[in-house]
Amino acid sequence: MPYSNSLARLALASTSRRLLGIDAIALAMPFTARCVRGSMLLLACWLITAMAPAQEVTSQGPDHSVLQLLPTPPIGDRGPQLQPTPAPTAIQPPWSLPSAAPGASGAWTPLPENANYPVGPLPEGCAGIPELPMPSPDGLLGCDNPCIFGATCAAPLRFYGGWEFLHWWTRGQRVPPLVTTSEAGTPLASAGVLGTGATSLLLGDERLNSQGAPGGRFWLGWNFDDTGNNRLEFQYFLLGQETESFLFSSPSEFGILARPYFDTFANQPSAQVIGFPASANGQINVGTELNLHGLGMWWRSNLLSLGPWQGDFVGWPGRRGHVLNRVDLILGYRNLDLDESLNITTQQVVTDPGGTLPAGSVVNVSDRFRTENDFDGFDVGLGWRWSKGRFGTVNSINFAVGNLRQSVTILGNTSTTLPGGPPSRVDGGLLALPSNIGTYQQSEFAIVPELGLNLFWQISACSRMTFGYTVIALPDAVRPGDQVDFDVDSRQIPPGTFPAAREPEHTFVEDDLWVRGLNWGVEFAF
Repeated sequence: MPYSNSLARLALASTSRRLLGIDAIALAMPFTARCVRGSMLLLACWLITAMAPAQEVTSQGPDHSVLQLLPTPPIGDRGPQLQPTPAPTAIQPPWSLPSAAPGASGAWTPLPENANYPVGPLPEGCAGIPELPMPSPDGLLGCDNPCIFGATCAAPLRFYGGWEFLHWWTRGQRVPPLVTTSEAGTPLASAGVLGTGATSLLLGDERLNSQGAPGGRFWLGWNFDDTGNNRLEFQYFLLGQETESFLFSSPSEFGILARPYFDTFANQPSAQVIGFPASANGQINVGTELNLHGLGMWWRSNLLSLGPWQGDFVGWPGRRGHVLNRVDLILGYRNLDLDESLNITTQQVVTDPGGTLPAGSVVNVSDRFRTENDFDGFDVGLGWRWSKGRFGTVNSINFAVGNLRQSVTILGNTSTTLPGGPPSRVDGGLLALPSNIGTYQQSEFAIVPELGLNLFWQISACSRMTFGYTVIALPDAVRPGDQVDFDVDSRQIPPGTFPAAREPEHTFVEDDLWVRGLNWGVEFAF
């Protein structure tokens, strides 16, 4: 240091002058002046020892030995002395550490040729190993701790966790034709009936509920060792309720409004008319709902590590140009729960005084289809990570094999309210009738794959930002629209009853669910 060197030169010159007798004049000064001069000399010696520690290199002697400042001598001596000491052996690249060091839990391997070399001494209080601009093989040593490589003044981080915001899209459920309309002037008998030239489809024969929804995911992990090669991780995600609704009304939007079906008794297409000029006004409301959440617990074990050393902490990257690659084996448990529904409700107000029901009567019809898919299985996969400096990628592919429990619930009812009277309710709507109303369950073997592709940017030693893409598949799921039987025996449509009717009937129809979307968030080690 320039300041320490100046003080050292001042002390050396002063000592030389006293030994050569140059200050003989000062010996003749009054006693008080000599005391002041001696006090100033002692103060200068104290400053030299305070500013330049014993390890400070000041200059080299003629034999290339190092002149090293020794500690301050006891009071009464002539001050600090400079003595030649042997020159230290220079560290030549590639720099390698000893096989073990105080505070380390495992051996260190030599650094590669292109590794970063020591950038300075460790701060006070750390072990006597030079600082490197990278984390230690024992793990990160603390968010703000300056002891980087093998220091014994901080403990490795064992816990990590994070959370992400999700925006995922799902493959919608298939639905049959649900709502139709016809041109003005169409006879009541053929209004809304599919297959006639005057009828058009307003809703159905398509997939609904595919617009996507937000959600969240969080995880928490614990390392069983300092290297992060064996760790346990828990994860949970929840996708926000995904809904879609459609409302059709008559006569404000459409003069004719109907619900189509195939009449197995008459063996021909037919329709339930909800709105018709001078006969009835009404509306049809169709709504879908989807809820998806899942959880898992995994054991991650390192299979292969490539980089400056054999192991790193929870996959956290190195610093300043270091490349760390690793492949992990993933074993654990996965749960996935999918709940969906399809609801079709109609309201009809009779306006024809000569109809079957008196004018002013209100008829409400409801068909509800609900499905549940609950998967539990053993999960196996591989995770791999590549990083360089602050940037990197963390990816994984998993396959869970296990049991898929399926449940289908079908409900239907019709409520009729005559003018001035109480409502009367009977079981059965239009597509949900006594022949298929009920709850049906079954279980089957299933395989659930998941692919995760993620980028990260290291914010600090123990935090980073993540951004990625996730795909999850649930093959052979039961979905509400597929459980709708379009064939109906018209003899059991309320107010009719026909116990021997077999249509509509329920059979398990399966379809694949795909979930894919973006995720971004933060992760911490602590």
